[in-house]
Amino acid sequence: MSAVTVHAFRLLPGQELKGELLQYVEGAAGVQAAFVISCVGSLSDAKIRLASATAKSQGNDVVELAEKFEIVSLVGTVAGDGSGAHLHISLAGADGGVIGGHLLQGHVFTTAEVVLGDASALQFSRRMDTTTGFRELTVRPREPAAAQAPVLAGEGGQQAGNDDREHYHYHYHHDVSGSDQQKASVTSSSPADELSCEDHMVQDEARSAVNKGGLGSWLANMLAPEPRTPYVRR
Repeated sequence: MSAVTVHAFRLLPGQELKGELLQYVEGAAGVQAAFVISCVGSLSDAKIRLASATAKSQGNDVVELAEKFEIVSLVGTVAGDGSGAHLHISLAGADGGVIGGHLLQGHVFTTAEVVLGDASALQFSRRMDTTTGFRELTVRPREPAAAQAPVLAGEGGQQAGNDDREHYHYHYHHDVSGSDQQKASVTSSSPADELSCEDHMVQDEARSAVNKGGLGSWLANMLAPEPRTPYVRR
């Protein structure tokens, strides 16, 4: 299962449809598995390969059409690594007759409104298939971006790095009027990322301070604590 990111753009009169699709996908950041969701518009000419074409037939089954067409449909996949695309198109002429096939070239007449999807969990590429003689689709799982563990540095455990860095803070809670329970926690700027240390970590510190200098010494240390090593998530 893969989530889909949607891209939409319009091509202008005179632009070449297939070439612009390839250029868009290759230039769009992060697009690796593109497919055509929709395309509506018109062409002033078209060059298509018909269904009977094989690798051996070369250009014998290619037709070049110099007339105006409405784009009835456009389907296919575009590899994000520059290895090409596989696009099929259906075109309706002035008399309503329809012709379709493998799109090799076509120039926009009035407009081409294109909507592309990118399957976020996949990578498309095209490799030569010796059985068919064509460059065929290869699908692989997309390699995840390298995960970076947060690095805490500086006062308060602030993470060094980019502008979206999180800030980590220590929070100390104590209630000396009751059971002398203490709790330390590390939280990020996002509530969903809140982390907690076990209560006994601070309780052990409290017991040690009381044993060494009495309750007054421990309270003084809580109000003005000595610098401590930040707690780092593992």
